[in-house]
Amino acid sequence: MGTVKNFEDLQAWQKARGLAGYDPEFTRFLRMARRSAGKVQSELYLALDANYISDEELKKALAVETKKLINGFIKYLRNSD
Repeated sequence: MGTVKNFEDLQAWQKARGLAGYDPEFTRFLRMARRSAGKVQSELYLALDANYISDEELKKALAVETKKLINGFIKYLRNSD
């Protein structure tokens, strides 16, 4: 067996990569990630309302930005079909 210099050399990673390329399944996981980001955003608003965090900390949490990025990726995958 040859020397493994990075994860791309691993046969297990190469096979797993092939499995992860199925766009409808990948899109399903992206939608789950988007829902999770929404839950985080909701919890952050509760923390803001309870004065546990400030408006600035809410903005730094990036939940909204993360959701936008996931939405953009889903749209890209949908349009690439």
